[in-house]
Amino acid sequence: MAAPTNYDQTNEWLAEVGRLTQELINLLKGGIDVGQTGTLGNLALIDSLSNAPVGDASTLRANIDFAAATLTEMRKYGIGSNGPASRSMSSMQEGGLYANPVGDALNPIGNNSQVILTKYSSIFGTGMILGHSPTPELYLQSFRSGAWTGLNFKVYTAGNTTVDSNGFIKSASPIFRLASSGENAANKALNFTSAGSGAANLEAQGVIATHDALGVYTINGSLGFAKQGWMVEVPQDANGNRLCVLETEQADDGTITVRTFSKRIDPDTGDVVADQPMDIPEGRWIDLRLSMPEPPTNDHPDDAPESPAPLTPEEQEQQRIEQLERWRASAAITPRQARLVLAKHGLLTSVTDAISAIEDEQQRQVAEIEWEYATSIERAAPWVNVLYGALGLSQEDVDELFREAVLV
Repeated sequence: MAAPTNYDQTNEWLAEVGRLTQELINLLKGGIDVGQTGTLGNLALIDSLSNAPVGDASTLRANIDFAAATLTEMRKYGIGSNGPASRSMSSMQEGGLYANPVGDALNPIGNNSQVILTKYSSIFGTGMILGHSPTPELYLQSFRSGAWTGLNFKVYTAGNTTVDSNGFIKSASPIFRLASSGENAANKALNFTSAGSGAANLEAQGVIATHDALGVYTINGSLGFAKQGWMVEVPQDANGNRLCVLETEQADDGTITVRTFSKRIDPDTGDVVADQPMDIPEGRWIDLRLSMPEPPTNDHPDDAPESPAPLTPEEQEQQRIEQLERWRASAAITPRQARLVLAKHGLLTSVTDAISAIEDEQQRQVAEIEWEYATSIERAAPWVNVLYGALGLSQEDVDELFREAVLV
């Protein structure tokens, strides 16, 4: 049977193999004539083919030899066989399909992957490298002029790209979509699942965001921003103008704080700068490209990070204090929100008297100006603590008022 040299001939060749195999099966079924020469019990006494009750032993042997040769031919042409680790094209057959073993020198992924090789002719061939962890990856390679080029062409899929808030496709590593709510950013088709005030893709699982105050968000669970490449993408309008201005801050433990503001034009420089705190626009999100801890591999299970020891009560309290201090440093509300929440608790009419009761003249003047003219009220501002102290409120009372004001 002639060797196939192209895809059409390969299909014809496989059909011929199937036909001949069926003929062999029919021949074997008719060749053993149990009914004429003996019983099934007699077959147990047969110790050689020459003793088998067959119509024509020589024909049976010939067909068995043909079947063995057919299977050898199928393996020769690469169906289900392993190609050489060196990928020597001279040892591969044209029209073949080979599964290369893990550890191939030309494999850009390394372990947890498989290499599939095809050979079209002695001049042209193709290699496909399939990665299985942590997310599926696919690379293509080409064999030209009798040698592998050594070039790896990465295939981009929903597993290694992301569609940002503006509809553009970007190369992706761990991505978190920061939004005013997780429902705005979640997308099951693209593997983004809701995680607090935003959504995380497969590589960013474990990351979660909180919406702490007007225009203030905290992202926990990562090592911080990506070390190279793009890090932040801000939503834009139809003309390419950013919908908000943002400031970012990264703590030593990887915690990220994002503050979003409305825009204004700096009259001195003409630049767009931050104005008033504002939330991320409804239905849009900010894309954050992160760094994540390396996942353990199947080849080195001992590399898996050990579960952290439970925090002691003292450590838990210290962690709570640090988180509270970070929140106080970033929390801010509008004058409208401040007046509404104070009115709700019957404190608004007491503000003027409380400011007048401040003994220090400079602190009193600062409080009067800020209360009348401030465009945002920051939790960490000294005058805020002086004013609320004059109202007889504790620090915890002020914290609760700020958290409540964000919701009005």
